[in-house]
Amino acid sequence: MYTNKEDIAKWLRKYGVENYTINDDLTVDVKRDLHLARAFMGQSKEEWLEELYDYNNHTDPEAQIDFQLCDDGSYENDGSHHVYEEKTDQVYELPVQFGRVFGDFDIAGNELRTLRGCPRIVGGDFTCEGNELSSLEGAPRQVVRSFLCESNPITQLGRINTQIGGDFYGPDQVAELLNVKSERVESTKLSSNTFNQAVKAINEKEALEQAIPKLGILDLAKPSTAIAAISKAREAQGLPPVPPPKYRFEHLKPKAQEQVEVPQQAPKRTFKL
Repeated sequence: MYTNKEDIAKWLRKYGVENYTINDDLTVDVKRDLHLARAFMGQSKEEWLEELYDYNNHTDPEAQIDFQLCDDGSYENDGSHHVYEEKTDQVYELPVQFGRVFGDFDIAGNELRTLRGCPRIVGGDFTCEGNELSSLEGAPRQVVRSFLCESNPITQLGRINTQIGGDFYGPDQVAELLNVKSERVESTKLSSNTFNQAVKAINEKEALEQAIPKLGILDLAKPSTAIAAISKAREAQGLPPVPPPKYRFEHLKPKAQEQVEVPQQAPKRTFKL
């Protein structure tokens, strides 16, 4: 990860990122879609031009966008300049921590091995298909639309706390890792509700497993102590605290002893002889 704004800005310019803000904590917010698909794989100038042309005409097929070569070597269209830079460095991890991307975030088709650096909030689709990801750790906390991560050798979930608004698409083993049934046979497709509930259940289970070993046997009988420990573990994972139970620990309370009424005996009479 870069540790100063100058290096971050240089990297963003290198990959054509626009409309960004570098915050004081060095996270980067982007107020538009951010497409970095195959950006770190290296392209010939011909491939770069073809992709540039196809992308712009795909977004507006009727425009028939064309690019003119300028004297400075850039390609201009409607006032926008695009510069080809040969990329020889291989990127396996984003060196910048994105904070919020207001549109889609696309890093498909690279050789990324981790999602570290990905935005914490994505305002559109989150796409990381076709990489070398072995887990989903580092995924955004919130994805407004769909989460697409097919064609990755995922073997574990890692620590995730992701909530999505659209569908989830991934390799077939993800459904098994989440302990849910996929809507597809050959891959994983889950509705937002199924995915969100599965992630929530996993996080709650992990929080409970972390909390219980820290409690002594006597402490387990104390509802307030148990709830406080579990809530603290949940808080560390960004989960809400455990609500106060009404009946969860009722069986641990000592039973009140029954009050038995003892009839009062009449005072003994004494007789003098």
